[in-house]
Amino acid sequence: ASKAGARRRLEMQDGTPIIEEQTARSDSGELFYTYAIRSSPLPVKGYISTVRVLPVTSADHTFVEWTGSFEPDGTDEKTAYGLVDSYYRSCLASLEKYFGG
Repeated sequence: ASKAGARRRLEMQDGTPIIEEQTARSDSGELFYTYAIRSSPLPVKGYISTVRVLPVTSADHTFVEWTGSFEPDGTDEKTAYGLVDSYYRSCLASLEKYFGG
């Protein structure tokens, strides 16, 4: 997805789809991508998240900051936050593997 309003389909490890809609993006200066989840198996509503990529100046590395907000939907707060945290960790591990970190 390259512009606001663009949608993309991701799949969880079990093949269940997640549909995201990009709401903002910057590819120069401050690098970030903001999106809202429009459809997913996660028990949340009002999900919006931003991924920022920042250089680490003391080494040839990159720092990824991923923040999000949402409300639990059909489950308790602890369960919802645990599932989203697990999703974040899985995605970050995939990035690290892909980029050879």
